[in-house]
Amino acid sequence: MLTWGYNSSGQLGNGTTANGLVPTSLPVPEMSDVVAVAAGANHTVALKKDGTVFAWGGNYSGQLGDGTTTSHYTPMPVPELTGVTAIAAGGSQTFALKSDGTVWAWGNNYYGQLGDGTTTYRYSPINIPALNGIVAIACGQDHTVALKNDGTVLTWGRGANAVLGDGTSANRYIPAQVPDLNAVVAISAGPYNTMALKNDGTIMMWGANSTGQIGDGTTTICHRPKLVPGLSGVTAISMGDLHTVALKNDGKVFSWGYNSFGQLGDGTSTTRYVPTEVLGASGVVAIGAGYNHTVALRNDGAMISWGKNYYGEVGDGTTTSRSLPVVTGFYFEATTLPLNVNFAGTGSGTVTSTPAGVDCNANCSSSFPSGTQVTLHPAASPASVFVGWTNGTCSGTGDCVITMNASTAVTANFDQATPGSVIGCAVPVRIPGKGDFASLQAAYDVAADGDIILAAAQIFVENLAANRPIGVTLDGGYSCDYSSNGGMTVIVGEPRLSSGAVKMKNVRISK
Repeated sequence: MLTWGYNSSGQLGNGTTANGLVPTSLPVPEMSDVVAVAAGANHTVALKKDGTVFAWGGNYSGQLGDGTTTSHYTPMPVPELTGVTAIAAGGSQTFALKSDGTVWAWGNNYYGQLGDGTTTYRYSPINIPALNGIVAIACGQDHTVALKNDGTVLTWGRGANAVLGDGTSANRYIPAQVPDLNAVVAISAGPYNTMALKNDGTIMMWGANSTGQIGDGTTTICHRPKLVPGLSGVTAISMGDLHTVALKNDGKVFSWGYNSFGQLGDGTSTTRYVPTEVLGASGVVAIGAGYNHTVALRNDGAMISWGKNYYGEVGDGTTTSRSLPVVTGFYFEATTLPLNVNFAGTGSGTVTSTPAGVDCNANCSSSFPSGTQVTLHPAASPASVFVGWTNGTCSGTGDCVITMNASTAVTANFDQATPGSVIGCAVPVRIPGKGDFASLQAAYDVAADGDIILAAAQIFVENLAANRPIGVTLDGGYSCDYSSNGGMTVIVGEPRLSSGAVKMKNVRISK
């Protein structure tokens, strides 16, 4: 684990309060196997592979979670906290998401940002009972944001600058859903703004806009979520103090908002009111926005950064601010890139990958070496149908093939099968000796008694004009579940053999 930059409260964890001008490994054996890091205003939190959490730096509000208000200049374990899968740090509050789905919080609660219905500071982790089904948390200075597994977003805490997105500036002491916002796959929060990435690769933002950080070309405050125009194919987002950063699926980075220190990376100090491409930043796989600087990781393992550098936060060994990306001189030995698979729609299904790594039926993530070609295979559950990919990386209803040159997010959309429609039927449909047909219905209409219709469909729902029964067999003699109700026949499921999935179904017409 590496730290650098401002260190007035010991937040670098190296036992001192001296600023660090270059990335430096922590001289603490306990800081091996770290899988996630979160930085607050003056404290730092790390999640280890074994599900334990360490914290260090300023502790004036109890944000280190050790039951005291004593600051620590080296990492200290958060007592009695295990099974953690994600962490977040704000101005002086800290959150942890556990594997059992519970959410724990501690630290500053002056504005209700812990979400426990009070304004009582908490010096040790407490469970937040109002939160369940949470998959991600983001902290602003004095407010908190949570993403639920159904793609909706909750906010609470200080409501100034409309950061809660509920149309008001009122404080909230318990989590409340942001109205008219769904299909969200990632969230980020700054002191004055909140942002959400949707499963179609677009960004919604709300809050202050005095420096154009909403990206809509104005300086008008947004009390409710607003689409950032002209930006699609986004896979990652990060909110700084007054500037915003987005990573696209082609490895390019865009930024907008305040730019006095060059934190937008466009070679100027001009504030930008619409998304502007960061110059010289290509092949980027991850991003992070600090107070007035930005950091990115390239797919060659190089770490680049730009913006304010008064305290060494750029990490290039100087205190000279940079308006263009510079390589810090540190290279990661191996670069693996995250592939996030999100699920949407009214139905259900699974997504697996070749090579192995993804195998899930709900939002999940896996990492692959840079340059790896990954093929995602969707499979609908019974009475559901796969209706396509969204998020700008893949489209259509077939497999999704991705070359991992950047961190990537895709959304698999499954809907419930609708009677009276042909869904998910691969074309062409073939009747041996009679040719190919555009749909199962077209093939059925010309089929004679005893004809076998070959369809590569996993699921199809037919509202048949003629009430002829359908007998179903599979290649190799295996049977498939089906049901018939009047003129509607539903064939469901993807039978699996020891050798793999059966791809072709023989639908035998009988009269």
